[in-house]
Amino acid sequence: MEDYSTVASTLKNKCLIEEFCIKNAIVLIDSIQRWRKESGPDVGFLDLLIKNYQSINTEQWMECFANEQKMPFVWPPTDDMAISPLAVSPEAEQIRKNYKAIILQESPVLVVGVLDPFEIVTVKTKIAAYLKKSDVYFVIICPDTFVKLSALAERGVTTAVSPSKGEDYEEWLNVLNYDGDFLDADAIVSSFWQTDLDVYPVIPPFQYNNTLEIKDVPGVRILYQTATNMWVAMIKSTNELLHQDILQKASRKLKVLSVGPNEYKRIVSESVKVNHRNIELSEDSQICVNDWKFRPETPDSQIYDAIVETAIQMGASDIHVEPKPQRARLRFRIDGDLYEQAPLTLSNYNSYLQRCKIMGNMLASQNNVQQSGSGHYDVGGARYDLRFWISILNGGRECVVTRIFSSRIPKLEELKLPDMEMRTIQWFLAQERGMLVTTGPTGSGKTTTLYACLQALDSPKRCLVTTEDPVEKFYENARQISVNSNISYQGALAGQLRQDPDVMMVGEIRTIESAQNALQAASTGHLVLTTVHANDAVGVIERMCGSFGIDHISMSIALRLSIAQRLVSKLCPHCKVVDNAKPEDLRPFPQVDVARPVVAKKVGCPACKGTGYMGRMVIMEMLQVDDQVMSLIETKASPTVIRSHNQNRGFKSLEVQAAKLLFTGVIDIEEAKLFLTRHVI
Repeated sequence: MEDYSTVASTLKNKCLIEEFCIKNAIVLIDSIQRWRKESGPDVGFLDLLIKNYQSINTEQWMECFANEQKMPFVWPPTDDMAISPLAVSPEAEQIRKNYKAIILQESPVLVVGVLDPFEIVTVKTKIAAYLKKSDVYFVIICPDTFVKLSALAERGVTTAVSPSKGEDYEEWLNVLNYDGDFLDADAIVSSFWQTDLDVYPVIPPFQYNNTLEIKDVPGVRILYQTATNMWVAMIKSTNELLHQDILQKASRKLKVLSVGPNEYKRIVSESVKVNHRNIELSEDSQICVNDWKFRPETPDSQIYDAIVETAIQMGASDIHVEPKPQRARLRFRIDGDLYEQAPLTLSNYNSYLQRCKIMGNMLASQNNVQQSGSGHYDVGGARYDLRFWISILNGGRECVVTRIFSSRIPKLEELKLPDMEMRTIQWFLAQERGMLVTTGPTGSGKTTTLYACLQALDSPKRCLVTTEDPVEKFYENARQISVNSNISYQGALAGQLRQDPDVMMVGEIRTIESAQNALQAASTGHLVLTTVHANDAVGVIERMCGSFGIDHISMSIALRLSIAQRLVSKLCPHCKVVDNAKPEDLRPFPQVDVARPVVAKKVGCPACKGTGYMGRMVIMEMLQVDDQVMSLIETKASPTVIRSHNQNRGFKSLEVQAAKLLFTGVIDIEEAKLFLTRHVI
């Protein structure tokens, strides 16, 4: 591969990427001047590109960079492009925001997409410092691809998998007619990046599903083409005769991406078959389906696949389907809000309902019976866990709600908590015993927080056990028990205590017996992670002592950390409009330490799929039970006294945190107003 340090020395301008774009008419000088007038003179050129990415001609961008010698490979755009789990780490976020570089793949080699190829040396230095990785390869991506990938990172959607996954390396070697000593498919992939040839970055699987064939040239699929360049996928990527054949047929410069035999078969089958989803998205928004276009003979499984897969690709957390007299209403919850989709016919709804029962391991033959179940769905090599609830409406009609969970368990650092909150959780995790209790409404990320803590506690020296109703995330290193009609929470907890656990995770404390068992475990040398319904962090004490009759002294001994949390929808950074805050904006909210308060409003653009929001973030109100708080609990101090003491120690309430996010332009005023009065759970 090319030594990218030579790229930066080709020009001496202060902003090489800006000069390159002007020189090649990718961006006109008049446009840059207008953008700077709108955004301010201090905004960098790359930020201007990203802010105005819709004005950039992708084909022109691809053409100019592809024709320039000594440039890295230009990665073809696709609707299905994904990012690596490493891309959502706090360190990778700093690289993405500060240097406009995003991690596309981390195994078997680290591949990073950049907007500015002239700053690769700097980016490589930062990756070595932040991620402790020195062996890294770069590709150029276009602005709209960067915006799309950034949106995935903000939403935590990571589905990129290794190019070698699922490939038979012996078959691959035979097709390539490759010489050399390769132990596995990883070695083949690594070799493509390490050669001095002009080709062969390897395509990660599941990212190109809409390709074209070249007439009379088998074994080759067109991924993208411009006026003078063509990007193709092929297995026999080292075959020079095949290259010449393609050049004669296509009359374009060839950009070859190598692909394994199994992935090539998948690309062909996806490209030639009729799209089983057969949906029509609205022109002005990518989160609304105009028409499902299911035929009368469409199998139940395809109707189910279409709805679930579309919801996952839109970033939905829930699917709501409610039968009406003439049709079935269908909505997806995305970034906290429900969005209407094209309705289903009653026939299609019945097909979807039956498939939900089968996939959720429920009684498919039982109608008009309330049921719940769980299952999973695979998209693009990533697993999503599903929970189904069927309730009975007036008149005996069945309503089904499906909750979607990514099976990926984030690291604590990926929760992006402020320093004080992160240190407090780490303090709890270092304890030998005690209880961590989270509280918050449904969908506030409590389970994600608990699993992140569970993962942080995981080691070969510890026995981890979870009890849930049902198990929400598959975690291989833990014994997972699902509560059902034969196993109750209290029965499961009592049984766990006899199996020598070190860490116990309890999905929810619901009864006096389960509360007593959890408290006993936390007081006798175990770490217990659980949730309970309460109004706030201090309200956990009221709930446990008041509703479940726990003694205050026992509570003070067992409880170590209480967390109240919420998820807030962040405004899209690409389209939000920011103004100075007015006195009437400040008046309803608590005072916060923001030097220049602003208020931002949502707009909507393709990057945020027309919603005005891009991703959600967690905010946490914590109560750390140290000696002073233990004394307050033992003496039955009022919640007001404990809250006041907690705030004096620096722990901010949810209201204050929401106000700060509002006046720094992260969330809008409608979101912040939800925190002006405490929610009753």
